[in-house]
Amino acid sequence: MADALVKGDRVEVFYRRSQDPYGYFPVDNAYSGLMRPRLGRTDGWIAAMVEEDWPPPESAVPPHMCPPPVRIRHTHPHWSNAEGQRLNPEDDTDMLVSVSRREVRLPPAVRAPPALSLLVVRWGGEPGHFNEEQWGRASASITDTYIHTFLDEACFAALGPDYEVSLAQEAGRLAPAPPACAYPPPPPESTADPPPLVGTICLRGVCFRFGSPAAADGAPLPQRTAQGGRVLPVARLPAGLHRRPGEL
Repeated sequence: MADALVKGDRVEVFYRRSQDPYGYFPVDNAYSGLMRPRLGRTDGWIAAMVEEDWPPPESAVPPHMCPPPVRIRHTHPHWSNAEGQRLNPEDDTDMLVSVSRREVRLPPAVRAPPALSLLVVRWGGEPGHFNEEQWGRASASITDTYIHTFLDEACFAALGPDYEVSLAQEAGRLAPAPPACAYPPPPPESTADPPPLVGTICLRGVCFRFGSPAAADGAPLPQRTAQGGRVLPVARLPAGLHRRPGEL
């Protein structure tokens, strides 16, 4: 049996968006979940805390449940879905879940890269609904159902919790850029305005930077010189696609 876990242990949980009926996923900050494109990690290891000792007493485990799941509390503070709706990290109904022991681990001392890293780019909004009679169980290739079926039945079935998926929802245009370390942050005393970016997704040394609404109003795209003197524009977000009416 796997090592025992004690209430309060800091752990990591392998999160899969397909297992959440409401489609929430962790994002780096509130802006990544509210503004467009929405950027987050839909599959991968994320911080959590053990809520109950594991394994529980044998008397508390139903006979059909073997091995019993682990009760954990998500500790990541920022969550969003495709519509930009956020979760309340103080609400137990959102943060307390039960997961397989296989998908819980102690934080590793040395982080090895996963066997597979994927960047899923959704260029538009919700494509609508497709029935199984027309498209089959996996549905059309532009739907979340298709993406989840591929990730669950191909990636997770073959690799287990040894892959990661980042999502750019309604991404407009994106531009590859060198690793973030190629762009050193300004000194603390600098008063320069930060570049209008929603966020950056980095996978295996390649970073994808996504523009913010400020870059959608016809303003010139910010440019930064990467290593080797190459000038790279930041991706511009098409006007009108950065926000829905009523969103903050």
